[in-house]
Amino acid sequence: MSASAETQTISSALLNLGRISSVEGPIRSGFLGFYKAQKLINTEGEIPEDVKYHLIRWKEFCERFVTIAKLEDREEKLAEWLGQRPRNGPQIASRIETYVAIFSLFNEKGERQKWASKMPGLCEKAKEVIEKNATEKDMQESLKLIEELQGLVEEKLTRDKRTSEKILSGRAPLR
Repeated sequence: MSASAETQTISSALLNLGRISSVEGPIRSGFLGFYKAQKLINTEGEIPEDVKYHLIRWKEFCERFVTIAKLEDREEKLAEWLGQRPRNGPQIASRIETYVAIFSLFNEKGERQKWASKMPGLCEKAKEVIEKNATEKDMQESLKLIEELQGLVEEKLTRDKRTSEKILSGRAPLR
């Protein structure tokens, strides 16, 4: 059931916007990272820090997406993984935030599994961009898939986002 069909309070509107942001953030980062890297493909030197940040955030999302999809039928293992601290130091987003993002965007298991099969390739391409080993074609393919994800976000979550924003701005009555 969508949040707009439920009774909304200010606190539920804030929670709803946080949930939607957890979906939009990594996808936006992936798009920005690949887009900016595509503009820099023929330049010498290192990848700028802001581009690396976006690509690392995207890579983290992709890796977690695959793990969550693999563990979703094994609830105990998934709960254990969600509760673990990362071994490689601090992460950009929490595992739970990524879990919420994935289940907010993909209601059905089949959709999640379809996208989980695409994520390792996207993750590898992000790594190649960071290492300056990616081709123009790699970046275009990645951008195309990320744009498809952005379209899904727009299709599935825009209505809930607008409703929550209206409630927080006082333009819609609390129901």
